[in-house]
Amino acid sequence: MRRPMTRRAPVHAVLVPDAPRPTTWVRHALPRPPSDVTCTALVALARALRAHTPTLQDARLRASLPVDLRAGQPPGQCNATGFVRLDLAPTVRVADLRADLSAQRADAAQWLTEVRPAGWLPRWLLRRLVRAAGARVRATHRADESLTFSNLGVLEPVSLSVPGLTPTVAFVAPPAQAGAPLFATLTGAGDTLHLCLGAAEHPGLHEKLVTILRDTTAHWAPTES
Repeated sequence: MRRPMTRRAPVHAVLVPDAPRPTTWVRHALPRPPSDVTCTALVALARALRAHTPTLQDARLRASLPVDLRAGQPPGQCNATGFVRLDLAPTVRVADLRADLSAQRADAAQWLTEVRPAGWLPRWLLRRLVRAAGARVRATHRADESLTFSNLGVLEPVSLSVPGLTPTVAFVAPPAQAGAPLFATLTGAGDTLHLCLGAAEHPGLHEKLVTILRDTTAHWAPTES
C-alpha cells in the first residue's frame, strides 16, 4: 500500500540573503564512489554544512531531489519529474538515505499514475508562487527544504565538442532558487564527479561556499554503508 504523501514541517534554511539577488556558485572535483553516488554526496555535504555553521549542529536539514518518473509511464504531455525530500539528521548514514530514497521514489511514481496531474501551470502563477516562497524563506529562515540537490548523471566533455573547441571539463552551474536557499548539482565523467554549490549572492558568500566544498571533501566517505 502506498504511504500517504503529507507535507512535512519546514526546516532550517541555509545561506538566506535579505533580498532577491543573482547567483554565486563554486565547483569542486571529487573521486567517484563505487556506488550510491547521490547518497554519498548528500551525507558528505550535510556534514560539511554542520561543521561550517554552528547553528546547524542540531538543526533539522532536508534535501529536495528532482527524480525522473518517466519509467513505466505512457507517453503524454504530463510533467513526469517528481521530487523526493530526504531528512538529513546529524547521524544520517548512506544506507539510511538509500532506503528512504528508494521508498519515496516508488511512492512518487505511484502518485503520478493515480493522480495524472495536468502537468502545467500558467507561467504568471509559477512566478508568483516562486516569489512568495522566497519572501517567506527570507522572513522566517525556514523552508520546505534546506537545499535542492540535483544529480544530473554522466556529462562527458567530448559530447559538447564543436569544431575548433574540445572541452576537458563539463559541469552544470546551479541556479539560485527562492524556495531552497542552497542549490547543488552533481555531474560525472570517468572517475571524477563535479559538485557545484550555488546560492543567492550576499557578502562573504563565495568564501562560505568554498569552505563548505572543502569540508565536503574532508567528509567524503565513498565506502561508508
